[in-house]
Amino acid sequence: MWKTILRRLLIMIPQLIILSLLVFLLAKMMPGDPFSGSINPNTDPKQIEALKRAAGLYDPWYVQYCRWVGNLFHGDLGTSYIQHVPVVSLIADRANNTFWLSLLTTILTYSIFTCFTTMVLFMMMLRFFARIYTIIITRFCFFTWFLTAIIVLHHRMFSFASSTHIFIHISIKCFFIT
Repeated sequence: MWKTILRRLLIMIPQLIILSLLVFLLAKMMPGDPFSGSINPNTDPKQIEALKRAAGLYDPWYVQYCRWVGNLFHGDLGTSYIQHVPVVSLIADRANNTFWLSLLTTILTYSIFTCFTTMVLFMMMLRFFARIYTIIITRFCFFTWFLTAIIVLHHRMFSFASSTHIFIHISIKCFFIT
């Protein structure tokens, strides 16, 4: 078991690196830049150029990626370009609601799962008892037919009418039990 956990943890490391690289490159491929939506059209192009240079947008992509990962490990996720507050505080504001929503979802999921499982087990138990009931009834009917045949054969020597009456009576009872 420990081998499996260790192996999966070791497999997780390259997967996280590849996933973070993919997310970073997809964000870089989006049209525009972080400043294009928040800058006034009357802003001087030299000021926009200075902002891009200060943000490191002209560095090669691998330098930007390494800086991004380094800041990520230090807990610096940057500043929101729309709300002009640190991203960590935005995440912290929403973490409480996310926690309660995930807790509620977990409780509902397990409640529904428990009800469904109980229902399925009850149906399986009913099916089991129905099988046992069917087995008992069929065995009883077979025994009843066998007993009736013996009685008919035994009474055949004495009276044909009384043995037929017993056979019909036991057969009707067996038919209505099943």
